[in-house]
Amino acid sequence: MLAVNRAPARVTEAGVVSMLLLLLLLLNHHHTFIINNNNNNNNMETTPASVTRAGARLTANIGHPEVRSWPASQLPHHVRIRYIHGAHALVFNGEHVAQEDHWGFIALADLDPAAVAEFQALHGGLGNLQAVHDNEIRNVPWHPVAEHDMQGNRQVLHVVSYGTMRSGPHSFMIGGVDADQFHLHHSYHHVQHIGADTWYLGRSDQIGRWGYVEGRHLRL
Repeated sequence: MLAVNRAPARVTEAGVVSMLLLLLLLLNHHHTFIINNNNNNNNMETTPASVTRAGARLTANIGHPEVRSWPASQLPHHVRIRYIHGAHALVFNGEHVAQEDHWGFIALADLDPAAVAEFQALHGGLGNLQAVHDNEIRNVPWHPVAEHDMQGNRQVLHVVSYGTMRSGPHSFMIGGVDADQFHLHHSYHHVQHIGADTWYLGRSDQIGRWGYVEGRHLRL
């Protein structure tokens, strides 16, 4: 039987696979980017954008720069849009900053408008306070506590280090707290021990908002 040398075919297949991988990397670079959240293994889809205004700043809260704000680095500084709220966007600030500054809000006017339009066109069109999570459009719960559920006596905890405020445990960032009083939701019975990895629902005095804060930033 005549032997057949299949080495050239194997080389061709490997070349095709390499080209496909390169194409996927290029598409991922220019369009959306998946950030894996190790806390709950969900994928968060973001869109790359350039900061276009010198002097642009990121903040932990919309309308409360006094809590925490920091400048974008030398232009062009690249961030990734997570969701849009009004005239601002929550962006991923990259790995080359302190961990607490990975996420922050920036004015849409300070971002490349083409990138903003690209984000808004994702998955057939994203509206205000909408994001893509696990390949599905999700609404961002900007007010995680209903108005009728805000009443009742509440235990006061103290914020002793900067921490993000989330719409739910391990969920969307909606703000940040620091050196603050934190009024626990009335559903908590008297807390005598704070778990560092536990998320607590409460209201910040400083920014006047409800949300979840991780226990490592709180003290009795």
